[in-house]
Amino acid sequence: MSSRRCACAALVLAGLLIAVPAARAQWFWGLAYEPSISMGELKDFSDNSFSWRGVGFDGRRWLRNELSVGFSVSWNVFYHEFSETHFTRPGQDIFGTQLRDVNTLPIFLNAHFYTGEAYHWRWFFGLNLGTIYADYRLDMGLYNYREDNWHLAVAPEVGLKFPYNIPLGYVALRWNYAFSAGETDEVSYLALRLGIGLR
Repeated sequence: MSSRRCACAALVLAGLLIAVPAARAQWFWGLAYEPSISMGELKDFSDNSFSWRGVGFDGRRWLRNELSVGFSVSWNVFYHEFSETHFTRPGQDIFGTQLRDVNTLPIFLNAHFYTGEAYHWRWFFGLNLGTIYADYRLDMGLYNYREDNWHLAVAPEVGLKFPYNIPLGYVALRWNYAFSAGETDEVSYLALRLGIGLR
């Protein structure tokens, strides 16, 4: 899916979100730290499954006690350095130290369903739909490889929302999955989201 189509789809869905009657509007804002574990092709490229680098921002609008709709924007980085390694491409054999990093930017609209009562411990289950921008880079001496694309993406999520008198607002596990786009394979990773919330 092209970046123009992704942007248009996001604008349409954002318009539907804003159209919810203002009288019923109550917002929850969250900022999350997101260590992540890469999977599949992403892990094969970075050769480093765990990353400490990640941050996310959430906005959720309550429609009912058990339902919210909103958006989420994150930034996750996977980085690894190889010493004295060998990299092969069709017709090329390259020796040296490799620096590989992948930057991902998930942009989602979402819906979450909650158990229990407001201001208590609450499990929640969410589905995120949108796009992930993925930027793959490999540096080895004078050789540089880069591939970046916007991907159509989906991200199911499960988490626990804390009572409001506890500073830590929520903890969640989200599986980010982006379908292949252009010459870039699918992107898949798990993000542990440790967030501080404000309502």
